[in-house]
Amino acid sequence: IPSGNDAAKAIAVHMGGSIEGFVKMMNEEAVQIGATGTHFANANGLTNADHYMTAYDLYLMFHEALKYEKFRDIIGTKTYTASILSKKKLPDSEKNGFVLVIFIPLMR
Repeated sequence: IPSGNDAAKAIAVHMGGSIEGFVKMMNEEAVQIGATGTHFANANGLTNADHYMTAYDLYLMFHEALKYEKFRDIIGTKTYTASILSKKKLPDSEKNGFVLVIFIPLMR
């Protein structure tokens, strides 16, 4: 399943009006579901000293996300074949193996 920082940033701007606006939404959503040991500093999960989460909060978010069929479909995908459309090298600041986005606001 393709993902990248560009996608996380585009979703953030679309949903929150700006990356900062989306981060605010993510922090509000975390508090709403009881994830009080979490604070997001960006929309893509890249390292930031002010970006943290407890294991219990991750459980709470996962449990909440499981309520949405689209999320269950995505995590149930066993294989995906991607095509490389560009040979362009990404700067290290754009590489990310894990993009953390709260899916709950996106699926409402």
